[in-house]
Amino acid sequence: MKKDILHIGAHKTATTSFQKNLFIREKQIGYLGQHCLENNQVHLAIDSLINDDDYDYKKDILKKKIEDIKKRNINQFIFSNEDIVTSRFLTQSAKRLKDLLPNSTVVLSIRSQFSALQSWYISHGSKLKLVPRGYWNKFVSCNDWLNYIFEFNKLSITPHQNSPLEAMNYKKIYDVFSKHFGEENIKILVYENFSYNKKKFLSEWSNLTGINAEKIEMVLNNNNIERLRESQVHFNLRGFFKFFSFSGNFEKFLKILNFGKRAKISFNKKEEEKIKEYFGGK
Repeated sequence: MKKDILHIGAHKTATTSFQKNLFIREKQIGYLGQHCLENNQVHLAIDSLINDDDYDYKKDILKKKIEDIKKRNINQFIFSNEDIVTSRFLTQSAKRLKDLLPNSTVVLSIRSQFSALQSWYISHGSKLKLVPRGYWNKFVSCNDWLNYIFEFNKLSITPHQNSPLEAMNYKKIYDVFSKHFGEENIKILVYENFSYNKKKFLSEWSNLTGINAEKIEMVLNNNNIERLRESQVHFNLRGFFKFFSFSGNFEKFLKILNFGKRAKISFNKKEEEKIKEYFGGK
């Protein structure tokens, strides 16, 4: 019996690229998860699996949807959602997924926490969220953001999401899912291999999905994939206008200037040591 694929992220490892530009476009794949082409009720049920108490968990909706997808003419069923690893109820999510998809290979993509945090800061941490509209999207310095996530490393950054430090605690994620699915059913993929060992990276994903390696490479090399990636010009302007709320017409104007090389930042030596010390024992 062919195993299902349970792709749990992690964040900042091209999960959105795979979801939006591969999983939902391949007819041979039956796909459920982030950005899947299902109605709002199904998306709410997926969120419910990750975030809700048993009383509110919409298991029956997901169970029926999985059964319906598997009745189609597909070669591979895939469930993909990186929000699982930021869930405040990681073990509960693993148990529910084991119940829904007992015969699964769990795919965990990992990345250097240094570069993952840099990417997370640019796309999420540098913008104030969950604040009154007048403060929405105001610029947050890298140092302020790092101090914040370290100070509240065991608390949520949104009502449903743990700190990115917890989302990058790969040992914990591995331990939880290997306990419920078995170590032999956990597949760890290294994000950096796309740059340093591309043949291995593409071969691993091709073997998992049954999709031609060349097609996977084409998707990942497409500069238009995922959400609009912030350019260095746009990022620097947000920092310059840090006292403004980046919403409404002001943000629309600045987005016109979102061109050129992708935004990058560097940690100073003190920040690097702090990150290294935190993840050293994990």
